[in-house]
Amino acid sequence: MNRITYIIILLLVSMTGAAFGQGVYFQLKNEQLKGDTYEFDVYMGADELDTYHTRGMVYVTYNLNAFGADVVLNKKVTVTPLQLLTETEALTGGPKYQTVNVTDNGNRLVITWQAKFLNLAPTAASHTLVPIKQVPLYHVQVLMEDVTQAPNLSLDYRLMHKQQYYALAGADKEHVYDVGIAITEKLTFTAVKANEHDVLLKWETSAEANNDHYVVEKKRGNGTYEALTKVDAVGNTIERTKYEYTDRSGMANVNTFRIKQVDTDGTVVYSNEIEISFDFYENDKFVVYPVPARTSTTLKATGPLDADYRFSISDLTGRTLFNGFLDQNAPNSAIKIDLTDYAEGTYYVITTSPDGKRYLNRIVKAD
Repeated sequence: MNRITYIIILLLVSMTGAAFGQGVYFQLKNEQLKGDTYEFDVYMGADELDTYHTRGMVYVTYNLNAFGADVVLNKKVTVTPLQLLTETEALTGGPKYQTVNVTDNGNRLVITWQAKFLNLAPTAASHTLVPIKQVPLYHVQVLMEDVTQAPNLSLDYRLMHKQQYYALAGADKEHVYDVGIAITEKLTFTAVKANEHDVLLKWETSAEANNDHYVVEKKRGNGTYEALTKVDAVGNTIERTKYEYTDRSGMANVNTFRIKQVDTDGTVVYSNEIEISFDFYENDKFVVYPVPARTSTTLKATGPLDADYRFSISDLTGRTLFNGFLDQNAPNSAIKIDLTDYAEGTYYVITTSPDGKRYLNRIVKAD
């Protein structure tokens, strides 16, 4: 006979080289800012089969500078039960669970729920099975006081620790098990200009559980995201892990990036979006040809110039290799660029008008 576990609450022991104990574990996922409201989901999963939960409590800490104090008292919070709390019980057709309390605890949001039939042994009719794969428990929306501040959300395991859950070993015998600390995954994403034409993307995880890979995505002019590259994940670790990628695909005035995290079971979670602005003008004014080129290439204006323009050539690190002028009176408003001493690879030409407008072209040197 399979052992049935039902939870008064909560957690999962996770240590390098240690086996998981019996229980459930929690994570915060899908954090995002929408206007002045910060949204996130609380997920829960079990570490063994036939796990039912009866009641529980989570403490979510937050940055007071971002949200202010007493977010519940000040009516800034909306809590919506999700998959694990929305099943109906067989006896009356009503919900199996209810949210019994949403309250403040210093800089913590506390959410408590319980089953309708606490006095019944857990069954599929009266309680919900918690799967091994994490699934949504709550969706939470919190109004921010200052959207420029970092939310700094996390689960407070000090207060969630030592709460009890039981494993039913026989018809009328219960055994109490120790409670440990859950593994948490938090993805932090940043993006900065690597130089005057590329963007350096960095992201790191506080821990990883069953992560397969990441996809760096960039929003195109039509509003859709395009994959730039795929980066394999460490997979499972309780250590902080750092990743980075430099985008050299060419920039618009405004460039939007995000990280797509894909788990081994196909679950997808997106990071926050970051915009990086460049002051390049849409380049219908200059062309470079041929591309690729072996010994030389030509920078040419697509129409008559009203002044002399400065131009510079730089490599992928942003190091300037050459500075010159494109004479407005030159034949066909063009200048030949000697590539003899250039190594094979990609280079950038930035042409600048007298009033500071900049136009970007790319050179590809071939053998």
